[in-house]
Formats: sequence, structure tokens, C-alpha cells
Amino acid sequence: GINAEYMGAAAALVSVDMIPFACVTAVLLLIPVTNTVTVIACAASSKKGYDNANPRAQKASLRGFGAHAKAAHENTFEALCYFGLAVTMAHLQAVPADTAAGLSLLVLLCRLIFIVSYYMDVALPRSVSWIVGFSAVLQLMQLACLPSSIPALFQ
Repeated sequence: GINAEYMGAAAALVSVDMIPFACVTAVLLLIPVTNTVTVIACAASSKKGYDNANPRAQKASLRGFGAHAKAAHENTFEALCYFGLAVTMAHLQAVPADTAAGLSLLVLLCRLIFIVSYYMDVALPRSVSWIVGFSAVLQLMQLACLPSSIPALFQ
């Protein structure tokens, strides 16, 4: 059927081994995306527009949506650090590819929900997505350190 053909084509584009790395790259690319939203919020908050000469001070003065955009941007940097480390650990310790791929996709999905929830100022989905995403990162690290201690979510 169409679904099987589509899945086969998708699998040919990205092997399951590469999905965790693609997810880390996607989180990395969220940094300029979230920064662009923050810059637009800065420009909209001032009659002079975006202050490229002193952007940190302008970003620090943001309120409302702009402050949420700035926080989502900064948190994306933080998430990239521990997610990238977890994927590297999982790769070096040969965590099963399908498990690492599933957990990595979950982290990426949670990051997207987190960012959108921050923009929309809805705390519960933001907090839940952060907790689930961070738990998936911890699961990757745990599997790398103690592969037989806890069954993985996607094994």
C-alpha cells in the first residue's frame, strides 16, 4: 500500500542508525529559529526596532510573548547540550538503534511541544513536555551506562 511504500522511501532516506543524529541536528536548527522569533519580538517591542548594537539588553527587557520567546530560545541551547551528550553516549555504547531512534524522536517531539507551549503561554503542556523529553534523555544515558538495568520504552 501507500503507507508501506512511503515508509520504505523514508527509510531509504534516513537509516535508523542516523535518526538520533538527525534529531540532534534538528534541535540545533531550532536555535536560529527560536532566535528569529525572539528578534521579531524585540523589533515589535520598540519604536526603533531591533537593537543589533545591544541585543542582550533589549532581549532582557522583553515582557509577555517576547520574554517567553527568549526563554524558549535559551532553553533550546540547554536541551541541545544534554541531548547531544546522551546521543553520543548511546552511540558509543551501542544502544540498539531502534531504541535510540525512538527515544530521540520523542525528545524532538517534546522540544517542539515545549517551544510552542512557551510561545502560547500554556504552562502544563510546557512542563509535561519538558519532563517527558528530559526523561527520554535520561533513558538514553541510562541505557548507555547500564544497558540491562531497565527495559527501554521502544525495545
